[in-house]
Amino acid sequence: MLLTDHKYINYHNLSFKYCIRYHNISFCLRKNDIKVRTKRSTLLFPHLIFFGLMGKSWFFGRLGIMRMRTRQEIMLHQAILHITAPESVEIYPNNRFDVLKDKVLIARYGGECYVMAMLAAGHIDICVEYSLQPYDIIPLIPIIEHAGRVVITLD
Repeated sequence: MLLTDHKYINYHNLSFKYCIRYHNISFCLRKNDIKVRTKRSTLLFPHLIFFGLMGKSWFFGRLGIMRMRTRQEIMLHQAILHITAPESVEIYPNNRFDVLKDKVLIARYGGECYVMAMLAAGHIDICVEYSLQPYDIIPLIPIIEHAGRVVITLD
């Protein structure tokens, strides 16, 4: 079974997002089973672990372990929006990203997996990604949902 076979993964058991300097490693754990996906990237903050466990999201870093929560009751005009790359907006002009961008407080670009963890930690309110594969998002779903947000598609 590959990590992309998400119908077999009960991602509410446990999920990790582990970031080190040159690799982004995503773990999905099930009972008696570990699936690992690595992808080459450069990250600004090495040695960080973000995980969802028992209905809560956690962050482990140099200062120890801390619970993560998204910002609550934020109006759209107060929201911080993040998108991986502005080039992806041009590929999908019918999604009207420009309308969303005009309604939020600030829009930022870049970051990839780290941005999703910052969403769970409450530093970003909306994250738009046009090219996620199942192996990119599945480890992040419980981290984001246990922190208080939802993951949806643009459909």
